[in-house]
Amino acid sequence: MKYIRSIFALLTAGLFLQNVYAQSDLKVQMILTKKYVSSFEEAQKNATDEIVDGDPLWLYIKSNKPFKEFATVRRISQSDGSVLKYYSLLLKLGPNSDWAPYNDNCVLCFGNGKECANLDRVSPEMLDKSEMILNLTTYDSKGSSKVMLSTVGNGMPGNWDNQVRLYVNDDLVAKARLNCKVEDGIAKYKQMWATYKDKLAKGDENSNELPKSGSFVNASIQGQVMQFMKQRGITPTKVYFTQNNWTEVDESSIDRHRYITAVVTYQKSGKCFFSIVQVRQNYSFSATKYGNSNLNLQDKDMPVRCK
Repeated sequence: MKYIRSIFALLTAGLFLQNVYAQSDLKVQMILTKKYVSSFEEAQKNATDEIVDGDPLWLYIKSNKPFKEFATVRRISQSDGSVLKYYSLLLKLGPNSDWAPYNDNCVLCFGNGKECANLDRVSPEMLDKSEMILNLTTYDSKGSSKVMLSTVGNGMPGNWDNQVRLYVNDDLVAKARLNCKVEDGIAKYKQMWATYKDKLAKGDENSNELPKSGSFVNASIQGQVMQFMKQRGITPTKVYFTQNNWTEVDESSIDRHRYITAVVTYQKSGKCFFSIVQVRQNYSFSATKYGNSNLNLQDKDMPVRCK
C-alpha cells in the first residue's frame, strides 16, 4: 500500500510539473558539447550526452526570453547599510532516475563584482541575451560552473547516468542528460576540480580588493619580505602591513611568539596581483627577546585591479 501511495505521489508531481509548463510561455533548452562552438545552433551539431575522465565540457543554454526576464533577483546587505543586487539561476546535477540532486549550491550569478564571490559567474551583459555558454571544466570569470566537477571530480569512479538541471527558484526549466563513464577512475577530473577550486577561491580582479593598510612600518621586515618573494620569482612593487603593531601570542609558559601580516603587490604579464605573507618571530626566554623572522606564504597570486 505504501508503495502504491509513493507511485501515486510521483505521478501527481509529474502531472503538476506538466501543467505548470503547459501554462508557461517560458521555453529553455540546454545542450552539452565536448568542444567549444560559438552558438547554440552550432552546439546542436556537436551535442553529446556522454563523457569520460578528462573530457572538456561546455553547457549551452537557450531561452525564448532574455535571462533578465526570469532570473531570480537576489540582494546582499552590506555592513555600511548598502545593498548589492544581482540576478541568478540555479544549476544542479542529479541521477536520471532520481530528482534529488547530488549538490544544490551551484548558484549562477550574473555579475562581475564581489556580489558573485565564490559563486558560478556569468557576465552581467548576458542578462539582455537569450543564449549563454558555460565552461564546465575550466574556471572562467565570464561564464563557467562547477556543477559537474564538484560532483564527478569529487566523487567515486563508476558509470553515472546523470542530468544537468536548470532551475528558476524551485522550478525546473530545462535539463540535459550527461552519462559520466568514469569507471576507470577520476584522476583527471579530480585534478581539474582542484584547479577550479583554487581559481574560484582566489576570485578575480573585479571582486577582489586589497587588504587595508595598518600603521606598522619596519624597513628591515619589509626588506625580508621582498627578498622572500624574489626567491620565489616575484618582484614586489610594494610591501605594506595590515596591522598597527605586532600581534603577540602566549600559547604556554614556555611558548610565546608574535606575528605581523604583510601584503605584497606586483605585476605579471601586465596584470596585477597580491600575496599575503605572515612574518613570525619566536620569543627566547633565555635571551629575553624575540628571535629571527620566519616567513610563511599564506595566499599567492590573488588577482586585483591595477590602479
